[in-house]
Amino acid sequence: MKNLEFTAFENLQKSGFTREDAEAFIEYIKTASRDEVATKKDIERLEKRMDKLESKFETLEIKFENLEIKIEASADRVTAKLIQWMATFMIGQIVTIFALLKMFDKI
Repeated sequence: MKNLEFTAFENLQKSGFTREDAEAFIEYIKTASRDEVATKKDIERLEKRMDKLESKFETLEIKFENLEIKIEASADRVTAKLIQWMATFMIGQIVTIFALLKMFDKI
């Protein structure tokens, strides 16, 4: 028996368990917990997977930041084009108004 099992076995016998009952109980716990309890290796594998996920999230964060910069630059270009077109149409309207006023001898 391993040290932990031996200690548990002793404690069970001190609590009134028979030798057979204590052995059966320890074997049941070992069997039941085999798939339920994480080992150090399980935890290390999980930590490695979490590190990989963290790395992927950092990469995604950088990609989203770059995308945000591109969207802002695109929005700035669209705004500049809209202002350019608005100015062009305003100048066209002013010229048209002056032409109409001149045509009807109002200036």
